[in-house]
Amino acid sequence: MARAPRSQNTSLAKKRSENNLSLAGEKGGLRLLDDWSESFVVSEEDAIVMYNNLYSAKDGNHRMSSVRYGGEFSYNCWAWLSSAHYCWQICTLVLVVLDTVLIPLALAWPSDPTADSPTTFYFQVGPGLWSFDIFMSFVPAVLQVSPMVAWSYLRTRFPLDVGIVVLDMVLLLELIEDRWRALTLLRLTRIMKFRGVMIALENRLAAKGNMKFVLYLTIFQCIAQVLAVNHVLACVLFYAGRFSAEQGLQNWIDEYNITADGPGFQYMKCFNWAIAQYTPAPFPYQPQNEYEQSATIVIILTCLPLLGAQIGKIGGTLNLLKEKAKERDTVRRDLQRWLFKTHAPEKLTRKLLDSLTDVLESKDSPMDIKEPIALKFLPSTLLEELHIVKTGQKLAKHQFFHLLMDDRVGISGRLSAAFKTVNSVQGEDIFQQGKRADGLFITGGGQFIMHLPRADGAGLHRLSRKETEMDAGIMVHPDEWLAELCLYANMNHSACLTARTYSKVLKAPVAEFVKAIQESPGSVVAVHEYALRLLLSFSKNRDKDSNWEFLPPTLAEDSVQHTQLADLLNPGMGRMHSFKSSEETDFTTLVDEFLEPGLDNTDLVQLIKRKFPELREDSGIYALLQLEDEAERAVLSLLSTIWIMKDDYKSIVDCQKPQMRLTQKTFMSIQEFLGAKRMNSAQLTAAFIILALRGLSKSEDFAKLCPPSQRRTPEQVLSYATTNLDAYLPSMACLRGDAYDYLVSTVRMLDQFNFAQLLQGENNPHSVWQLQCSLQEEGAEVFQIYLFVQVSILCGVTGAITLRGSMFLSELNGRSVLKGLASLQDVSEERPQTVYWRYIASRAQALHLEVRTPSHLVLARLACLTRTVEPKALQSLADDWDGLTDLEKDALYEVFLTDGLYHKAFIFLYLPLFLTNAVANQDLGLRRGLQFLVELYTKLVNHRCLNQEAFTVKVDISSLASLAKEIDDFRLLRLCLDYSRIVKHAHGVTVLLTAESYQILSGQLVAEDRSADLLERLSAQQLLGSEPSSLHCKSDRYELRHHRWNSVRD
Repeated sequence: MARAPRSQNTSLAKKRSENNLSLAGEKGGLRLLDDWSESFVVSEEDAIVMYNNLYSAKDGNHRMSSVRYGGEFSYNCWAWLSSAHYCWQICTLVLVVLDTVLIPLALAWPSDPTADSPTTFYFQVGPGLWSFDIFMSFVPAVLQVSPMVAWSYLRTRFPLDVGIVVLDMVLLLELIEDRWRALTLLRLTRIMKFRGVMIALENRLAAKGNMKFVLYLTIFQCIAQVLAVNHVLACVLFYAGRFSAEQGLQNWIDEYNITADGPGFQYMKCFNWAIAQYTPAPFPYQPQNEYEQSATIVIILTCLPLLGAQIGKIGGTLNLLKEKAKERDTVRRDLQRWLFKTHAPEKLTRKLLDSLTDVLESKDSPMDIKEPIALKFLPSTLLEELHIVKTGQKLAKHQFFHLLMDDRVGISGRLSAAFKTVNSVQGEDIFQQGKRADGLFITGGGQFIMHLPRADGAGLHRLSRKETEMDAGIMVHPDEWLAELCLYANMNHSACLTARTYSKVLKAPVAEFVKAIQESPGSVVAVHEYALRLLLSFSKNRDKDSNWEFLPPTLAEDSVQHTQLADLLNPGMGRMHSFKSSEETDFTTLVDEFLEPGLDNTDLVQLIKRKFPELREDSGIYALLQLEDEAERAVLSLLSTIWIMKDDYKSIVDCQKPQMRLTQKTFMSIQEFLGAKRMNSAQLTAAFIILALRGLSKSEDFAKLCPPSQRRTPEQVLSYATTNLDAYLPSMACLRGDAYDYLVSTVRMLDQFNFAQLLQGENNPHSVWQLQCSLQEEGAEVFQIYLFVQVSILCGVTGAITLRGSMFLSELNGRSVLKGLASLQDVSEERPQTVYWRYIASRAQALHLEVRTPSHLVLARLACLTRTVEPKALQSLADDWDGLTDLEKDALYEVFLTDGLYHKAFIFLYLPLFLTNAVANQDLGLRRGLQFLVELYTKLVNHRCLNQEAFTVKVDISSLASLAKEIDDFRLLRLCLDYSRIVKHAHGVTVLLTAESYQILSGQLVAEDRSADLLERLSAQQLLGSEPSSLHCKSDRYELRHHRWNSVRD
């Protein structure tokens, strides 16, 4: 049979197992919904493909740039720019009004340009203000990310705007004669901007549902246009008379002695004359020359059509207001008539009519907002796009949902469809205290009030909500996000939200939201990462604020930063990008400096931190990432390598208890196997740098600098970082030559084989085969570095406790390490099965167990898995083994003796933790732990988990491992397994505990079945009673054991 291909490592998110362990121990409190846990496991591999594509796009667009991919602005910048543009539109409206008033007045009644007056000052600063207006006219193109908008402005209004600004400058500098000053009226063409600004105001009012104000604004525009035109024409009349006087012609000013009156009275007479031209009222003044007569004709031709049009528009608007009021009255009377004919109770009738009045008078009244008939003729794709855009504008205000709505994620349509509009009338409860939360709410139009429990009513402040004495509740304003946590965990409402007026909310039911997100594997991973961080952060502050419906914005912002998607869609925004270093290191004399005689351990620690900038306490990247414990482990690993190389036995055992202390003989044997003194300077330099940097690979933030496909294991992160992230790792910046090649090759080998798993019997012969393949590719010198690094890493695991020696490398652990090194001494020349089982047999020999039967070999591996290192503890393992039935033993033979190379096998991740917790738990014990393992193995086989391509299938049982420590009833553990989910994915299998599993543990779900218990006991008794007489079954089991034993011996 052909050998199995190399299996790949699992876990896209490195903290998944840690979170599962912590959550499994909680019998109450917040726990991630089962849908997210299962979807995350299933979506891992597909998400990696999607994230790699995003990473490639990010890399092609300057990965470290702070500008968002595609030239889009972040929402905060977009909102600020939009607000600035709106404010400038208001300023433009003011400027247009000033121009309309002052330009005609300055033409008719010119003032001294040298005098300091407000009018003179305005004309001096006007060109600058209108030049800035040209610049602001390009803002809509930026907001819409549309070059066509800018091009349209350049082709139409831009030449006119520039020309008028030039005219402003010419007039300001007095470059034309007075007789041509009538050209100043050309500047009034800016009045056209008035209409654009008013349309923008109308759109804003309509978007907020203020349709009445839109109608009133229409009437205001009509009146303003009539007054503005008459104002200009009145000034033109006076200018015509003044111009005629300057030319020596007979004019109406001299004819009627107008100069005797003041400017104000003169203006009023001119205004009256202009109005009289298109009304039947007589006026005593008449034109005296052709200029004045021309002005009069212009007034008549201009004002008559204008006045008729504006009066018609005003009348139409007033009629529309009357029709709307009449329509409301008709609707109300129809309801009254129907209630009267159906004999509705008087109290209920009043209640219904009051509710209807509230709805009809609301700015969101259905009478004002009706779907136009044109929507029926538009294509469905455009209508869907409209819905997505409208919903996206709401969702964009939440940082995480803004990420999910990105077009590159591909779920904007489905996510928008998950949100439904819910209408509520005055006094209606949107959600009630104590009820199960079933969705996220985003408040829209209307007013809301949240009633809180009296004991918790104080101290709940947020910038967008205010406390009110009315109803002892909190006013909730539009665009508030409520009850988001229920999308990720089972929650009951802690408050009651009530509509004070006719109101609308956007609601995303949990089921609809989950369904929408599950369409995109990348989104599932993002939600999983975001939700875990959000639940963790909220749990820490839960005692401070029991009102979970309101979440501080900082929680969401922090949680978003812990998702891979945030950095991929917004490259350069993460805090990691500020950790670059330009420092260069020189490791030419590194080995000589470390081995220099006369240095005590304190000096060595200081030297290590000085030589490796990453380990410095203040400015090192470990400190910046808050990885102080990992930094200490790295320092102790480096110290251990120096102690081994310098024969410093005293330092390495300094912190060990006398009865457990590593003997000098074992220490020297380890030295001999490692052969550190035979390694050259380049090999040692590579080992030192790996030990100094490896701890960084456990940081999620640091891992985000790598492509998603390179984040599955810390070794993969380290491999990518050492070859691509020199800017963050000063130790790698100048490393060249053999040391660099050794380092890269060693890191690749670290990813292929885990020496610590071999020591505790967690892996199998297939893992040894992977090591052999790596050794064949990388070479013996790299393998020597690999062993040295692995032992040093183990020595440094207690660095966070003390740097005074290695607490791990005691005599018993040292012997296990020595046996592991010995088994790998000739690994390239022997079969993987031989190497692996030789190590297991050597551990059995150390426990005074001679391996003669398959049971002995299983006991030896159990000793490794349970970390049994003393011979007297072996008898307890043997007793538990003997207490198993033959069928249970047969299943365990399959679990522990199958090589995974020629016969498919499982590797149970966290099995040592599960078994050691079972041994330490008096209510469980090893025997029941093994029985549970048999049931789990049977369930996995029944789910056809061995049908996957890999010959070794990795099974993640991290959630079960933590339960074994605290479970007080074996039956509960079995029930948890019954309710658990077996999730198969690309890299193995994950056992997920469901909500029902946790309810079994907490006692909320009692699955008691007396008949099932009785049948179970009878089955066990029959099994025990039939074993001696069932010769055929016994013969089959013997053949199976014999086959496994022969394969092991061979």
